[in-house]
Amino acid sequence: MKRLLTWTVALFAAAAAFAQTPSLELEAGTTTLRDLTPSQLNSLHEHQEARRNQSTGTRAGEKAYWVGFYDALFTAGLDPVLGTFLMWQDTTVRIEDAVNGDFYWQSHAYGDIYDPSSQIINTEYVTSNLDVTFGADKRYRLDSIEFYYLYDRVSPPGIVDTLRVYVFNQSNIVNGTFTDGTTFSSGEYDFLNFKPRLGIVQEFDILLTELDTARAFIGVRQLDLSSLSIGKNAKIGVAFHYLTGQSYSLGDVLFSNDLLGPVGLNNFELITYEEEEGAEPTSQLIDAPAFNMGSFIPGSVLTNTNENGWNGLYITGLAFTAPFRNEHALVYYKTAPIGAHFISAQSTTVDCEVTFNDLSNVENITTWAWSFGDPDASISLDQNPTFIYPENGAYDVELEIRDAGGATFTYERTLVVNNCGTGIDNIDGLQSFDVFPNPASDVLNLSLGLEQPMVLDYGMYDATGSLIRSGRVAAGTQFNTSFDVSGLSAGFYTIKLQNGQQLASKRFMIAE
Repeated sequence: MKRLLTWTVALFAAAAAFAQTPSLELEAGTTTLRDLTPSQLNSLHEHQEARRNQSTGTRAGEKAYWVGFYDALFTAGLDPVLGTFLMWQDTTVRIEDAVNGDFYWQSHAYGDIYDPSSQIINTEYVTSNLDVTFGADKRYRLDSIEFYYLYDRVSPPGIVDTLRVYVFNQSNIVNGTFTDGTTFSSGEYDFLNFKPRLGIVQEFDILLTELDTARAFIGVRQLDLSSLSIGKNAKIGVAFHYLTGQSYSLGDVLFSNDLLGPVGLNNFELITYEEEEGAEPTSQLIDAPAFNMGSFIPGSVLTNTNENGWNGLYITGLAFTAPFRNEHALVYYKTAPIGAHFISAQSTTVDCEVTFNDLSNVENITTWAWSFGDPDASISLDQNPTFIYPENGAYDVELEIRDAGGATFTYERTLVVNNCGTGIDNIDGLQSFDVFPNPASDVLNLSLGLEQPMVLDYGMYDATGSLIRSGRVAAGTQFNTSFDVSGLSAGFYTIKLQNGQQLASKRFMIAE
C-alpha cells in the first residue's frame, strides 16, 4: 500500500454557545492517512498487553488502573482504527507529491481531553473487584500517562529534536455545543507561546536522538505525573508539541509521497485512532456529553488567523467528518478513583440480614450516611452497618461520606436480597421454633421443641442489627416464654438462638 499524506476537507459547519466565541465553523484540515505496518501493530499490542497487566497503587490503600478510551470504545461496540498524526512546528515545510501537487503541511500540535467520569469509561472499567468504581462524584489521582509514536530520523547524529508534553487542568478546558446539539470540550491555546493558555500543571521535554528512532516498531513513553489530582466531575488535558532541532528553510520537504518517506527532515508521528473507519465519531451519542476527544492545531490557529471562530483553541476531533483519522490520541491514563464505595454480604445464619462494609478511600472521613432503600426509608450512620430487610427483592442502597474539608461523595448500587426465608435453623436437636403472634404489638411468644434439654443464649435485634435484648435459658424438651414488646418501634426484628457455634433465627414484625 502506498504511504500517503493527504489533504482532507472538513465540512462540519457549526455555530456554538462556546466560551466567548460566537460562531464555530470548520475549514479544511490536514491529516495523515497512513496505516500501521504489521510489525508496528505487533509491537503496539505487546506494549498494550504489558501495560494491562499493571495495576499498582499510587498511595497506601488505593489502586491505580490503566484507563484507555480506545479500549472502552471496544466495550461500547465500536471498532477503532489506528493511524498516525505527523507534526511540525510551523507551516513553512511542504509535502512533496508529483501526482496531486505539493502542499504545505498544516498539522502542528495535538491535544487530548480525558474525563474519567464518562459513561463509556465507567461501563468499561467498573467491575466487582475494584476498590472504588469509576464514574461521577469521584476525585481521581493521575499517576502517569502512556502514549505511542513513530520517529523517523534522516538527520546526522548529534541533532536533538524535542517533544514537549503539557498536562493542563480544568481551568484550560472549555465546553461548547454545535448547532445539532453535540457537546464537546477543548483546550485553550496560546498562539504567541505555542502551548496551552492556562492551567499547565506539568511540562515535559522529551529529547529525541538517534537512539529514539521508532520506524519498524512503535515507540512508547510513560510520563510520571506524581499523583496529580483531578477534582470531582473535572477533566484533564494533555498536549503534544514537536520542536525540531534541525535547521530548515521555507519550502523544505518534510515528507515525500513520491519516495514514500522523509527527505531531509525528521518525522515525528503521534499514534492516533478513528472511532470507526469511514464514519463520524459516535461516542458522543453513547457518552453525552462527549468529553474524551482529541484535538489539534492547524496552520490557521497556529498563526491566529482562523476565520471560523477557532482561534485560541485546540480544534476538537468531533468537528471533522470521515475520513479524518485523528479523532483521538492513543493515550492511556493510570488513574486511581477516590470516592465512596462499599461491598455487602448476605448472612447464611440470620434471615434477611445483610452486612455492609465501607471501602471508601477518601482521606479523613468524618461521617457515613447509609440509606438502605427499604419501604421504611431506614438509615444508619455507622461505618459498617448490618441491616435486616423485610423480604427478598431489589433495593437501591446509597452510601454518602463526608471528609474533614466538607466534601461529600456518594455511591449507589442495587442490592438483590435473596436470603429471606422462614428462618435459619442450624441447631442440632431443635425440632420446632415458633414466634407468635406475627406481627406482634404488646407481647411476643416464643415456643421451642427440643430432642433433649439444652442451654440456649438468645438475642433480639432490630433491622439495623443492633442488639436490644439478650439472655440465657435452660430449656427442656418443650419450652415456652413470652416477651414484652410494647416499647418497640414498628418494624422488622430478628430473634436469634445460639448453642455453642450453632445458630437459629426467626424474623418477626412489630405492628404500628
